[in-house]
Amino acid sequence: MKLITSLLIILSIVSNCFSQSSSSSSSLSSSASSSQECPPGYFGIDCSFFNHNVTGYNPAYAHGGYVLFWGNFGSVHNGLSVSIAGTGCSVNAVYDSMIQCWIGSLPENVFYNVSVTQNGITWFRDNYYRYQTNCDRGQSLNGYCQCETGFTGELCDTEASPYITTITTTSNDGGYVIAEGWFGENSQVNTLSIFIGNQKLRIQQISPNRINGVAPQGSGVKDITIYNSTNNDLLFTGASLFQYDSSLCYGDCFSNGVCNNGVCECYYPWTGPYCFDFTTSCQCPQN
Repeated sequence: MKLITSLLIILSIVSNCFSQSSSSSSSLSSSASSSQECPPGYFGIDCSFFNHNVTGYNPAYAHGGYVLFWGNFGSVHNGLSVSIAGTGCSVNAVYDSMIQCWIGSLPENVFYNVSVTQNGITWFRDNYYRYQTNCDRGQSLNGYCQCETGFTGELCDTEASPYITTITTTSNDGGYVIAEGWFGENSQVNTLSIFIGNQKLRIQQISPNRINGVAPQGSGVKDITIYNSTNNDLLFTGASLFQYDSSLCYGDCFSNGVCNNGVCECYYPWTGPYCFDFTTSCQCPQN
């Protein structure tokens, strides 16, 4: 009888242990399934919340207006609020990558703190926002004027000094070249003097961003300088900006021949070093 009682006690203990083990295993399995791994930036049981951030903005003017904040805001926007300089910016549109809100007037042309709160998380940036400035020849971006080509200054109201960014090469005998850069909004052929080395480029056409001209003879690498034709003030120096190419032919043989390593081989009846001359002599076969 004592033996039977002991066996029953042992069976009861084993049964309880098995039950607790199964319950623990089930709990772990349930916990693992409910904490699935979320994509980068997302969190929550169903990965629906996003750690948002702002990457840029289009500001309103000083008297107030709409502000566009660009960034990554996800698809869930619970409790969304935007604050500029501690003042609420009233949200009237929100998307995955943009928030539009209305802000009132701001008193000074300084940078303000910005906070964007949603889903219990706040993105904050100190000294980030400045209202729209009146850029004379440019556009305002993130509180700064992005100037058009040829203009500079905080408000893009100063015309830049002439400069060359690129210029095509030519043969050692010189030839036609195209220079890209900035040459003045009201530039004229006689406004600027451009030198390749110590020889002058003959300007044929000029626009604010381009010059067409004829380069002098030369060889190797040369500096380019730009002078004001009126007072001879030096306006620009491009060190080693021009390269003569000895494998090219002047005028590319004017399409009247083939350039062979700097030498024109002319088609009949064209002749001369650049295949620019016309001959009337007959190239007759020899008997």
